[in-house]
Amino acid sequence: MSDSKKRSLSLSLKLNNDLEELCSALGVNIHSYMINELAKAVQRDSLALSLKKTQGDTMAKLFEMLQEKE
Repeated sequence: MSDSKKRSLSLSLKLNNDLEELCSALGVNIHSYMINELAKAVQRDSLALSLKKTQGDTMAKLFEMLQEKE
């Protein structure tokens, strides 16, 4: 058995219809498409969050160094 967490979601009728049409045209199943796109979004946003944290830490260290010189 794989380590996974089940989640559920509800789609508007328009989004569902668009998703079905898109997946049909791409020749992929809906579940695989959603998992792939969700993974891309999470990876992108996780990277952005990590960069933001790193920048914040760097700025804090810079301000601390500048205050020490005064």
